Amino acid sequence: MDIDFTYCDKEIDLLEATKSLQACPIVFLDCEGEDMGVQSGHLWLISLGTASPGSQQIYLFDVLAIGTEGLKPIFDILASNQIQKVVFDGRMDQSALYHEYGVTMQNVLDLQLADVKSRPRRGEKRGSKEQLDRLLRYIPRSEIDANRTLYQKVQRLLGLGEAVREHKVRVNEVALATKASGRDIEWTNPPSRELLIYAANDIRLITSLWSHLAQAGYLDKRLTVESSRYVTMWNGRQPAQGEIGKRHGLLPLNILDPVSDRNTLRCTGCERDLPEHCFLKWEQKKPNKRKCGVCRAIGIHIKIQTKIQRRKEAKQL
Repeated sequence: MDIDFTYCDKEIDLLEATKSLQACPIVFLDCEGEDMGVQSGHLWLISLGTASPGSQQIYLFDVLAIGTEGLKPIFDILASNQIQKVVFDGRMDQSALYHEYGVTMQNVLDLQLADVKSRPRRGEKRGSKEQLDRLLRYIPRSEIDANRTLYQKVQRLLGLGEAVREHKVRVNEVALATKASGRDIEWTNPPSRELLIYAANDIRLITSLWSHLAQAGYLDKRLTVESSRYVTMWNGRQPAQGEIGKRHGLLPLNILDPVSDRNTLRCTGCERDLPEHCFLKWEQKKPNKRKCGVCRAIGIHIKIQTKIQRRKEAKQL
């Protein structure tokens, strides 16, 4: 795919890139790595794009080649309140930046949240068939019907390619195909040309989605506060490699429009203190079994997938 970018693997390469990025009030960010964001994972590549209409510059910074000291100007941009960082699901990016380099992004706008917040304005009301049907990828309809009040608070998250398609953003189909091929790319050090094109393509897709959402009026003033709460949720304790219950496609509760409630309860799944309405009533008085709506759904999903896998293994014997 024809896409322009500048690959930076030496400190001297940062000079022009830093000047260009520092002059922008908005930059687009994405990170790549091996098991990035979890314990024992590694951040390999920081991708940043400018917001210049029609002439976007994309810079791909090789984290391992440049080193911590050399990357300080880039880390300063990420920590700057003056420059807004636009991301799509920045949780693992932030986790890697914080736990590996002590960097906390400031002034973040996460388009994954913007997509969720846009749904009611696009006709998908909370508790509607459309909203609940999204959850069928995780839990059976019988579970949803039995606990409808609980699950109307749960939102399924879309991936970047899914969001671009759902919002009918005008992008080259090759760009979406490149995004879909990411699962098959072997991550190497130094990065291959294929990997660099994939990383640059993500910046293009994030930029296109941001432009669409901005023009549609879906980027409200509260989104930066909510985005900061979202991307930093793993700053306290980084997920371990095997904690699949903490890496899933459902929006954690109380991120958007958080409810301040003195009667908070601790969820045994996500280990967060949440308002009472995030739990089934019978679980509210059972601290050892208490799980919020999201963690309950993920637990059920894991049980179903485990049963399916065991059946497959049994057939192969």
